[in-house]
Amino acid sequence: MDIRNDLANEFLGLRGINAAKIEPFIKKIEAYISSENEPAPELERILLTLKAYRESYISNDFAKSSEIVAPLFEWAKTQKTLEYLDIVALGFVLAHTQDYKLANEVAQKSIDTLQREHTDKKYKSKIFMIYMNMTYRMLRAKYYDIKDIVKQKAELREIEVLFNSYVKLFIAMCEEHDFPIHKAVVQTRQALFNSDCEKIFSNLEKLKELNATDWYKTTKDEVEEYLCHFNDKLTTPLRNLRTGMRIKKSRLAIGMTAGELAGRLDLNHSQVNAYESGERGMRPTRLVQVADILGCSVTYLSGEEDAQSTQVKDPLMHRIYQVYRNATEADKKYLLDHAQRYLKHAKQLRMESLGDNLEEEPEE
Repeated sequence: MDIRNDLANEFLGLRGINAAKIEPFIKKIEAYISSENEPAPELERILLTLKAYRESYISNDFAKSSEIVAPLFEWAKTQKTLEYLDIVALGFVLAHTQDYKLANEVAQKSIDTLQREHTDKKYKSKIFMIYMNMTYRMLRAKYYDIKDIVKQKAELREIEVLFNSYVKLFIAMCEEHDFPIHKAVVQTRQALFNSDCEKIFSNLEKLKELNATDWYKTTKDEVEEYLCHFNDKLTTPLRNLRTGMRIKKSRLAIGMTAGELAGRLDLNHSQVNAYESGERGMRPTRLVQVADILGCSVTYLSGEEDAQSTQVKDPLMHRIYQVYRNATEADKKYLLDHAQRYLKHAKQLRMESLGDNLEEEPEE
C-alpha cells in the first residue's frame, strides 16, 4: 500500500510531463499493477493519463490520445464527485478528448469539488491548470471539432461563450496572483480564436519581454500549428499571418534583415513589417518575387505545403545560390568552369604551403 501511495504522490508532485519523466513512470506503474493481486483503479486512471499525454505531446498523435482518454472521461461523467487525484489526472488531459461538451462537464465538476472542499492555495493552482487547459480545449474545438461551421453556428456560438468564460476566469486569477506570463499565453489563444493578428503578435512580444523563452517558443509553435493544420477553416487575416510568419522565418534562416528584403523588393521597411505581421496580404506576383529572393517555394509561403526542404540555410551559400539562379545558361557554365579552376588552384597552393612547412627528416 505504501508503494501505491508513493506512486500517487509522485504523480501529484509532477510540475509537467516530458519524455524524460513519462516513460520510466509508466513502466513503474505498470510493474506495480501487474505484480499486485488487489486492483488499483486510481493508478490505472493515472496510467491512462500518462499514455494519452505520451501519444499527443511526444508522438503527436492526438487521435490516439483521444481514444485512450475516452473511457476516463466517460467514467468521470458518471461520478457525483471526483477525488483530488482524479481531478489532477483529468486536468492534464482536458484538451485531449474530442468531445468538448464532455470536457466542459468534467472541468466544471472538478472545479466545483475543489472550490467546495478545498481552500488551500495548492488546490487553487489546480483550478488554474483546468482553466488554462480548457482555453486550449475550446480553441481546438473551434478549429478541429466543428467540421462545418456554416451548418453548426449554434454549436460555434456555444464554444465562443465557453471559451470567453474560461479566458475571463483565467485572466482574473492571473491578475490576482500576478502571473503575467500565463496571462499572455491565454490572451494569445484568445487573439487566435478571434483572428486578431495584432494581438497575437503583441502578446508574443510580451512573452519575449518577460524573458519567458520556453513559453514564447511553445505559444508560437501553438499559433503556427493552427495556422498550418486548419488551412480550410482559416480566416483571411490568419492566412495573411501564416504567410507573414513564414516569410520572416525564411528570411531569418538565411541571415537577411527586413531592410535588405525591403531593398530587394523596392519597398520600405514598414511595408515588409506589415506583410510579416499579417497586417497586409500579399498579391501572388509579389509572393513569387519573395519566394525567389528567399530561395523557397510559393506553396510553402502560402501554406499549401507544411515542410520547407528546399531553402538554403547558410547565408553565404544562399547568396551564391541567388547569383547562380539568376544567371543565364552561358553565364552558369562560365561561373562553374571558373569555380572549378579556382578550387583546383586553391588546393594546389594549400598543398605547396603544407610541403614548405614540413621539416626534413634528419639523416641517420
